[in-house]
Amino acid sequence: MTLLATGRILARYWLLIAIIALAVGLHGYKAYLRGALTPAGAYTSQDYRGSAEVRAKVTLASKIGRYTTFHNEVFHGEAGSFPGERTTMLIAHGFNHLNLLHLAINMAMLLPLGVIAINRIGTLRFALLFFATMAPAAVCYGLVRPPNIRMAGASGAIHGLAGAAIVWAWIDGAGQALRWRKPFIFAAIVAALNAWFSYLTDGNFAWELHLAGLLIGGLAAATVLRARMDAPRGAGAPPSMQTGPAPALGNKAVR
Repeated sequence: MTLLATGRILARYWLLIAIIALAVGLHGYKAYLRGALTPAGAYTSQDYRGSAEVRAKVTLASKIGRYTTFHNEVFHGEAGSFPGERTTMLIAHGFNHLNLLHLAINMAMLLPLGVIAINRIGTLRFALLFFATMAPAAVCYGLVRPPNIRMAGASGAIHGLAGAAIVWAWIDGAGQALRWRKPFIFAAIVAALNAWFSYLTDGNFAWELHLAGLLIGGLAAATVLRARMDAPRGAGAPPSMQTGPAPALGNKAVR
């Protein structure tokens, strides 16, 4: 891949790259503060008691985790850690992940779905779909879950992108004999992943968040984000990222 082609890809997908980088960077910084780079892989209680520097790092990691988590008790009216937390956590929770596996699964889903969305509707409307799905999905989650539940992860918005991809696949299949095939495959993949999430977490994952995101994203794709804004072929994206008549599809569970 030439330098020019790389530059074009970065220019086209800069927001998607930035979102992934922020989520990965936040997770890495929290891990560093908690001593992940030490020989033991984490600070011990002895380290914590014996070093003011270690205490400061661990305290900062805890604060970052607190500020980037959806706290349902705050959503239901309890006082937050700072003014406005009830609003900021609707977006901030999407950049915080519980562990490396949680982060890896979500980013692995976000990358292809983000490429599909940007190729179809452009960067600005991708941002609208991503963030305008993340916040309402969190609200739906908060309304149906008990007040003592907490949640983090980008899977609400990611399922919004998945819902949009399913609807777009249906729209693009108009007039085809097997119009249902591609949206069915997409939906089956999403269902299989959620079944896996349920297995990994013994059913303790935010399926309500996922379902809300899926429905909101699908509704948006069927209405205000229905039209295509595809980039022309050969605009710098490799074949796997270029779009044609029918774009191809390449959690937090909890919580």
